Amino acid sequence: VRRVRQLLAPFVLRRTKADVLQQLPGKVETERLLEMSPAQQQLYASLLATAAASRTIKKAPKKPSASTRQATPAQTLRLSQTVARNLFFDLRKAANHPLLLRRHYTEATLLVIAKAAHALGSYGHQCSLAQVLDELRTKENDFRIHQLCEELQAKAPALGKLALSPAQLFDSAKMRELREMLPDLQAKGRRVLLFSQHTTMLDLLQYFVGHLGLSHLRLDGQTPQAERQEMIDVYQRDDVVFIFLLSTRAGGQGINLTAADTVILHDLDWNPQLDRQAVDRAHRMGQVNQVRVVRMVTRGTVDENIHQRQKDKTLLDAKLLNGRGGGGGGEAE
Repeated sequence: VRRVRQLLAPFVLRRTKADVLQQLPGKVETERLLEMSPAQQQLYASLLATAAASRTIKKAPKKPSASTRQATPAQTLRLSQTVARNLFFDLRKAANHPLLLRRHYTEATLLVIAKAAHALGSYGHQCSLAQVLDELRTKENDFRIHQLCEELQAKAPALGKLALSPAQLFDSAKMRELREMLPDLQAKGRRVLLFSQHTTMLDLLQYFVGHLGLSHLRLDGQTPQAERQEMIDVYQRDDVVFIFLLSTRAGGQGINLTAADTVILHDLDWNPQLDRQAVDRAHRMGQVNQVRVVRMVTRGTVDENIHQRQKDKTLLDAKLLNGRGGGGGGEAE
């Protein structure tokens, strides 16, 4: 580390907000380590058990097929990496909310929904029933299927019975915490930026805050450029809007949201600098209040691994850029 710092010193001059914005109010950062709901625990354990069983089956001796005999070590490695990556994504979804996966709706229920969606042309009148069923089976999560049931129940009343209850919709560690936290923050006159990396999670969060009756705006990568500044201006000048939902990448850079004094990071990025940039939408020049930052982490899941990696990278960043010629190891705007 010392050698790398010496190499960087002639080229890097870092000034932190503490150096150049000495009047900027402070920032209080907290971590919420949350226990999974029973449904989450069951789903998470099921994913791990399925992966373990699959690994055991693959290790069992069997006669190699022609394709297996011809596979190169690199191809085998890529396959195992793909399986591991898919498992990680599923585990991360389960840590955020069970409905981000498709585990609730059975094949029989999907067929009922597919028939209604096909008859009403929800996926286009050119799609066959088999195509609609495949779309539901492979590309939609439980929350999206619930939304489809709600959208179609006026014309297909039977689907209303298949929609999920609020208890099912909001059964996750992070939503239980938000259900207590958000009304309390609103009562105290705080205003909130709520970040998530994933638009599918933002869909669920938007549904959630709407159910709670909280006034909100949303900005993500699909928001037209022409509308973004207007939304930012509305939030900055209109204190009636309590919460701004943003994707970490689209809403985490280049915008000023100092009307907010609370930043909630629903799910963390592997790169701590991206989360830091998101926080800096509120903690920046023009802020007159102390900023509160809350990082949400689900205990006993891959969330904790990501959080630890963030800490390790932040520590390494501080070591590399601290010292003579490197400025401070704190935050740069």
